[in-house]
Amino acid sequence: MFTFYCSHAALDYHVVISYRNFTALGYQPWEKLAYTRYSPLEISGHWYDKVGLVKRIHVDVYTPVEEQVNLISQHQPAAITGYPSILLEWAKLIEKEGIDIHPLFIRTEAELLTREARKYIEDIFRCRVYEEYGSCEMMQYAFECRERSYHISVDNAVMEFIKDGEKVAPGEQGEILATSLAKYGMPFIRYNLYDWGVPAEGLCSCGRGLPLMKLIVGRDDDFIILPSGKKVGPRLVIPPFELIRGVCEFRVVQEKKDLIIIEIIKGKEYTQATEDVLKKNLSDILGEPVELVFEYVDEIPRGRHNRPRPLISKVSR
Repeated sequence: MFTFYCSHAALDYHVVISYRNFTALGYQPWEKLAYTRYSPLEISGHWYDKVGLVKRIHVDVYTPVEEQVNLISQHQPAAITGYPSILLEWAKLIEKEGIDIHPLFIRTEAELLTREARKYIEDIFRCRVYEEYGSCEMMQYAFECRERSYHISVDNAVMEFIKDGEKVAPGEQGEILATSLAKYGMPFIRYNLYDWGVPAEGLCSCGRGLPLMKLIVGRDDDFIILPSGKKVGPRLVIPPFELIRGVCEFRVVQEKKDLIIIEIIKGKEYTQATEDVLKKNLSDILGEPVELVFEYVDEIPRGRHNRPRPLISKVSR
C-alpha cells in the first residue's frame, strides 16, 4: 500500500482539470453526475457545492450491483463516470431486466476499456462512451474528446514515453513516466506508472491544441510473454471472457511461459461448450503451444475497485 499526500489546492486543481473533460462532452455543472468509487470524493464544502453546482452521486463499489443500478435508475444522471468492469456488469443487468437508463454520455476511468466492452455498453445505455487515462496520484493524464482523440493534459502533468532509456518516436510504444505540475506538497517527478502507451503526432479536428496519444496498451504485468518471447496484450486476451454468457467473474494468470491458469466463477448458463469456446478463442489469440488450465472457484481476489484484476502475468513481473 502506497500512501501519498495532496494539498487542498492541488486537489481542487485536479478536479477542475477533470471537469474540463465533462463540459467538453456536453455536461453542464448544474446537472447530476454519478461516479463509481471505493469511497466518496472528499471535495465538498466549496462555493460550487453551496450554490447547487456539481451534483455528485457516489455509487459505492462494495454494494451489490442491483443496488448500484437501482441508485442510477432512481437519479437518472446526465453523465456517468466509472470503472469499465462495473459499467459492464450494469449493462448486463440492465439488458436482462429491461431497465431504462439513458445518460448523455459515459466516461470510463482507472481500468482498461476494451473495444468490445465499449460497444456493448454503448448499445445498452444508448449513448457514447469515452475514456479517460488517469491515476489517483495525479487524477488525469489524458482524456478522449468527441472526435475519439486522446488529448494529453499537459497543464496537469508532463508525460514521457520511454523505451530502453530513450524517448520513443510517435506511433511507438513506450513506458509512461509522469511529472506532476500541481503537487507542490508531495511532488511526483518522472513517476513510473508501469503503463505502456503510444504518443501520436498532429492535432485533433476538434480544435484543441493539446498533444495527442493513442490507446493505453496495458500495464507491465498485463502482457503475456509467450515461449517465443512474443508479447500479447490485455486488449486481445480479455475480450473473449468479458461478454460470454455464463461467466460471472474471471481472472487469467500466466504462471509460466507455457502455462496459463484461467480462474472462473461460473453462472447458470456455463457449460462444457462454454469452456471449449473460451479455450479455442484464447488458443487462437496466443498462436503458440501453451497449456490452458481452467479452474472453477467460488471467489477471486478483488482489488480496490472491488473487481478482480482480469489479467496477471507472473512472467512479466
